[in-house]
Amino acid sequence: RDEGYLDGIEVWSDPSRLGGTGPTGTGDHEGRPYVCDNFLGDPRTLPWRERALETGVRASAAVPLRLRGEVIGALNVYADQPGVFKAPEQAGDGRDVLGLLEDMTADVSYALEALERENQRRAAEQAMRESEEKYRLLFDNERDALTLVDLESGRFLDVNAAFVHMLGYERADLEGLGPEHLSDEPVATATSLARLREHGFVRVPARPLRCKDGRRLWVEMSLSAFEWRGRRVVSAILRDITGQRQHVAPFDVSARGRAQQDDRVAIERAALLVTLSLIHI
Repeated sequence: RDEGYLDGIEVWSDPSRLGGTGPTGTGDHEGRPYVCDNFLGDPRTLPWRERALETGVRASAAVPLRLRGEVIGALNVYADQPGVFKAPEQAGDGRDVLGLLEDMTADVSYALEALERENQRRAAEQAMRESEEKYRLLFDNERDALTLVDLESGRFLDVNAAFVHMLGYERADLEGLGPEHLSDEPVATATSLARLREHGFVRVPARPLRCKDGRRLWVEMSLSAFEWRGRRVVSAILRDITGQRQHVAPFDVSARGRAQQDDRVAIERAALLVTLSLIHI
């Protein structure tokens, strides 16, 4: 007969509202189970007594559900006889029905927290993928050749599409290698990295590199070191100056100053792109 009791009734947890101080509301704002073993005689059930008489409800128990320690709802169980929720449980280990309901709500609360953690993890992964895709696109479409190197090990972490086009090496070709493996002046390259560790920024006016097809390419490099995820890394901009070395122009101090300033701006932009685009390394 208790079927239909919940149809159309209103239950609130706000004690200032009508229906907010019933078994559910009391258990909610007090944070403890509320047992009503005589539904028709409990003053807290007055707003629902007529419906209880019609549908045969004679007892109820409201047990709070929690998420991260906060009450977020309640498990409500109804019975057609009074005294049910304080009677010993005969089929189990001697605990009363209320104890079994508390165990049940603890399991539900644990499952809700696990579900929330999983949803948060998926949302974080999705945000990371979207950020990776966005900044990877910027990194790979930068017109200058860019590379990221682990300063401690001296090994390549990544290169962009312009680097691949300039020197012909694919990313897989560079696994386990460092800049000295591409340089025709490995000692000078090692010296530049040592200076970078000390000063944080180095400009190399000209350095010969070996392309994958054996060609020798002269490049101008701007190197910047910064902290990233607890380690020191180097972002580098490389520009092909092979043609300029073949047609050397007169020395121009002002032009050189402008070039150095341009390098500073470019390296800051490159460092930002590299950092944001390689968040999964």
